Amino acid sequence: MKRLLIGFTTAAMLFTTACDTPFIDPALNTDPNSLADAGMTVILPVTQASLGYVMGGDIGRYSSLLTQHNEGVDRQHLGIYNYTFTESDVDNSWSTMYSGIMKDLKIIMDKADAAESPHYKGVAQIMFAYTMCTVTDLYGHVPYSDAFKGDAAEGRTTTPKYDKQADIYASLMAMLVEAQANLTAASKTSPSRDDLIYGGNRGSWAKAAKSLMARMSMHMVKSGKATLDDVITHASAGIAANDENFSFTFGTAQNNANPWYQFTTQRDGDLAFNGFFAKILSDRNDPRAAVYADSIRVGSYLAAIDAPVTFVTAAEVNFLKAEAEFAKGNKPGAHAAYVEGVKASMEAAGVDGTAYLATLPAADALTLDEIMTQKYIAMYGNVESYSDWRRTGLPTLTPAPASGKQIPRRWPYPQDERVYNTDNYQAGAAMTDPVWWD
Repeated sequence: MKRLLIGFTTAAMLFTTACDTPFIDPALNTDPNSLADAGMTVILPVTQASLGYVMGGDIGRYSSLLTQHNEGVDRQHLGIYNYTFTESDVDNSWSTMYSGIMKDLKIIMDKADAAESPHYKGVAQIMFAYTMCTVTDLYGHVPYSDAFKGDAAEGRTTTPKYDKQADIYASLMAMLVEAQANLTAASKTSPSRDDLIYGGNRGSWAKAAKSLMARMSMHMVKSGKATLDDVITHASAGIAANDENFSFTFGTAQNNANPWYQFTTQRDGDLAFNGFFAKILSDRNDPRAAVYADSIRVGSYLAAIDAPVTFVTAAEVNFLKAEAEFAKGNKPGAHAAYVEGVKASMEAAGVDGTAYLATLPAADALTLDEIMTQKYIAMYGNVESYSDWRRTGLPTLTPAPASGKQIPRRWPYPQDERVYNTDNYQAGAAMTDPVWWD
């Protein structure tokens, strides 16, 4: 009996001690090869690569089907091309943008504040504004003000409310103004080689911010929240040459290859160059056709192993100026910007546009249709072309013949939102409903 009592007492002591001090060292479950935290120099390049991958991946491909730059031939992409576009199709890109890219950019902003490094914060703000703008342009009202409260100190929520698109735009425009101020402030540290987009060139980042403001201002003109003069002012201070393009360039190794390249080599036959777009190029004897398409496949312009994925370019900025000047009645100014847009596109495509430029209409014959068609050609593979078509109806697109449906004007909300954020999920939104600025 005494022996049993001693055994019981010893076990009880072990149990009691375990309540205060774990019997098994918790450090045994810590992977020494896994970072518990990461610095800004680690997070920034990973976030930039992720943005390039998703914009050249699901977002770039799906939008190219809706704009009829490309055509779905088989499986999932055939369905999307015929507007059988489902909530499960967008789960991956939605979660990548929110819980991956934008959450990491929010972490950089917080770390930059703590480290007194506004240059890092300014870069993260510009990338965040671009990413958030892309999301709200595709869906309309989306989670924003509650979306990144993952910590208890921030008022943690797993069911963020949806903010109105107009409010999101106002906040992002203010963020871009603040970002430019941050880029010129005194800073203890600055991005350099860890910045895979501009190599730490803050002047280029400032031009990217202005260019994005020009794009967003053009979206808001119809609502009265911005003017044509706003577009021209921002664009005039924006990206002026292709070496300033806001883009991400991939490498020549298979493990860091361009996402279009990966798709066309791994899923050949699911997607093809669209006949509608091919005819536009053919009718104009456009030299860009040689790099845009490889027979019926996507060509090297988008799908070379090391091709850049573009976010905002010199060509787009010039076409924004051309559209705004044309709407103001300044045909000479519109024509000058229009020609510069075509030149920038030709240069980016790596083709000789000398003969082609000679065929462009003179200033007095310039039309909005011509400006937007040339922009449509230049913006091949860029999601902004989808916004351009929704804003202007140009070029004139006919719904995919097998669909029997209207071309969607927004993407379906993801399945995860319907299941896990039910109270805030925008259940009544149809894909044919316009977004706020449309």
